[in-house]
Amino acid sequence: MSVKQYLYPSWLRIWHAINAILCILLIITGLSIQYSDPETALIGFQTAVQIT
Repeated sequence: MSVKQYLYPSWLRIWHAINAILCILLIITGLSIQYSDPETALIGFQTAVQIT
């Protein structure tokens, strides 16, 4: 029977996962605002402004 030994505590791994998700969301909304063509928008301009 093997016991898993993590190098980092759970709260730190969760914190980094949350930061990674928020970083990706920030990149997506920033690109959507930068290239806000109404016909081909990834998300709407108003939605991107409200999220950020």
